[in-house]
Amino acid sequence: YKSFTEIHQEQQMPLGYKIDAAKEAIREDCGFQAYLRPALAFSGGKDSTVLWHLIRTHFPEKDYKIIFGNTGVEFPESLSFARQLGKEWGGDRFYEARPGKLEEDGLKYEAQQEVLNYLVSH
Repeated sequence: YKSFTEIHQEQQMPLGYKIDAAKEAIREDCGFQAYLRPALAFSGGKDSTVLWHLIRTHFPEKDYKIIFGNTGVEFPESLSFARQLGKEWGGDRFYEARPGKLEEDGLKYEAQQEVLNYLVSH
């Protein structure tokens, strides 16, 4: 973990340094060395798009899956972008996950209900 000061210092570094640090993190700390079956959670946003680009560019030999979590509330343009990039970059390792419909109104998980109750009462 890094302190706020360390993060601020890292933000001031040149782009090449940041790319090298990201590649190292992908390779060692939280990426291909850490998991037997790695996957990228792809939202179609800027952060996951850049991460996917780094992986494609610097680790083309690696085997991993890309999972797009379609929440059902994306803007049509965002959904179109995610699907198009999935087709172009991901091919058969791109998966679109869609949420199931609730059978009754309310929150799907008890923990969500507990958090909501806590927030309402405080």
